[in-house]
Amino acid sequence: MILYKYLPSKIGIKVLTNSSIRFTQPAALNDPFESLWIFDEDSLNETLKATESMYKVEFGRPMSDNERLELPFLVEREVLNLPKEFSKVIGLLSLSKENNVSLMWSHYANEHKGLVIGFDSELFQAESQYTELTEVEYSKVRPIYSSSKDEKAGWKQLEKLLFTKSINWQYEKEFRSIVRLEYSEAPFKLPNSEYLCHLFKFPSESIKEVIFGWHTPSNKREEIQKLVTKNLPEVKLFEAKPCKLSFDLDIFPFK
Repeated sequence: MILYKYLPSKIGIKVLTNSSIRFTQPAALNDPFESLWIFDEDSLNETLKATESMYKVEFGRPMSDNERLELPFLVEREVLNLPKEFSKVIGLLSLSKENNVSLMWSHYANEHKGLVIGFDSELFQAESQYTELTEVEYSKVRPIYSSSKDEKAGWKQLEKLLFTKSINWQYEKEFRSIVRLEYSEAPFKLPNSEYLCHLFKFPSESIKEVIFGWHTPSNKREEIQKLVTKNLPEVKLFEAKPCKLSFDLDIFPFK
C-alpha cells in the first residue's frame, strides 16, 4: 500500500535527500484534542484517592477540607497536561491514504506549492524502531481511560488514545506510527517552537512517488526532478491539476 506525506518543498527536498523524516510530539500537532483522555468515574475516584494518599506521605498530614475540594480541579489540570507529558517521550508520524485532498495540499503542502511523497508502507517500516503504520479511527467521542494494573491493557488504552481523532478530521484518511524519541538522530531546535525536531531514518527504496502541487514553482520542480533522477531513479514523478468539472484534484504523470 502506498501512503502519502504532504510537505512544503523545502522540507520535502530534505526528506528525499536524507531519507529521514520527522516524528512529531503530540502536543506540537495541529489538533488540540491530541492525547486528551476522558476519565471514567471509577478511574477518577481511584486517582483522587491515590493523590490523597501520596499527599499524606509527602506532607505528613491528611488533606484539609479545602484542599480536598480543590483536588478534582488539580487532577483535571494534570489530565489537560498529558499531551505535554507524552511529548517528552513519544513522536507520531502521520501519513494519508489519499494524494489529492485539496485541504491537505493547502494545510500541509504550502498552499499547493509543495509536494507529496508516496511511500511503500511495508518497505518504509521494515526493520524500524517505530510501530506498524496503523489506520486512525474517527469518532464523535473521545477515548475513555479506565485504570488497569495490566501493562498490556494500559498499552492498548494508550494506543486507542493516540489512534483516535474527531470525525472532523476523517477526510485526511490518516495512518500513524509511534516511536520513542530517544531513538532519534540528533534533535535540533526549530524557530518559533518549544519542541525539538526529531528525525528518523527510513529506507530510501520505500519512496515510490513524488507529486508536485498545482502551484509548485517551476524552479522547485526542476530541482526535485534532478534530485530524483540522480539519487532515486525508480521514483515516479506526478503533478496535481484541477479537475475540469469539479473541485477535485487529478493526478497526472509529470512531463
